[in-house]
Amino acid sequence: MVPTALPQGLGQSLGQNLGQGALVVFHQQAGTPGGDAGLPWVEMAIALWMAGAIVFAGFQIAGYARFRRRLLSDGEVIGREGRVTIIESAHASGPLAFGLFRKYVALPIDFADHYDAEERAFALAHECAHHDRGDLAANMAALALLALHWCNPLAWIAYRAFRADQELACDALVLARHAGANPAVYGRAILKAASGRHFAA
Repeated sequence: MVPTALPQGLGQSLGQNLGQGALVVFHQQAGTPGGDAGLPWVEMAIALWMAGAIVFAGFQIAGYARFRRRLLSDGEVIGREGRVTIIESAHASGPLAFGLFRKYVALPIDFADHYDAEERAFALAHECAHHDRGDLAANMAALALLALHWCNPLAWIAYRAFRADQELACDALVLARHAGANPAVYGRAILKAASGRHFAA
């Protein structure tokens, strides 16, 4: 069979139509496999993680700012320990340290009624030890990491263990500074403080 040439106009039109059809098919296959649009699971997971981190961080910042403002609203300065200002506040349920740049220790207004003189000295020394060790800055860094890993249960376990280690380290520091002190009295002071403390350093 001898090939016969198509008319010039018909050949050009057929070629253009075939080329456009192939281009449409190529774009459909390259966009999504099988030409079927799927859910962007990766983008959705990243958005959920970011939203959780922002909400967690915002909640922590707002809670700390509100708590600090309440303590200082009626806080009365009753003394100083180096760079640490000692205040007495009705909003303090127990001795606690707060403040990163301006360091404070807040005491409840009935502090003298529930602690004897030796217990008061130990409770105050414990809270000042948090400032001396830089625990408040470490806590902020730990909370920032926890915000990034809010969906990881191991991160929450590690944070609680970290806070418990802080308390033990402060206990060891205070007892080392007060060599010869009665550990039972110190333990009694810490138990009293822990029973009424809501926001510890």
